[in-house]
Amino acid sequence: MGIRPRKDLPVKKRLNREAAELLRRAIQLSDDEVRTAWCWFDLASVLDWLRAPKSEVEAAFLKSRSLRPEESLFKDKYESWKRKTGKKGTAQKPRNK
Repeated sequence: MGIRPRKDLPVKKRLNREAAELLRRAIQLSDDEVRTAWCWFDLASVLDWLRAPKSEVEAAFLKSRSLRPEESLFKDKYESWKRKTGKKGTAQKPRNK
């Protein structure tokens, strides 16, 4: 498959918004810690794609990691996201200029 036309962008955006909504509902309803962790992880990916505030994306990544600290994929993707977005660490204080 090649590059999709720009006209597909609104559809992708709508589907990802729906995915985020469904993942949030799954998180609320789940009583399985593993499933909940994966929902948080997937939510972080969707929020990143939707260009949600970095604090929301980071919070979702960190929640997934707190539930399943042994899951190396969670750590790897979070570190990759931090490098991509230029985040040095969590909860940084803003600099005074």
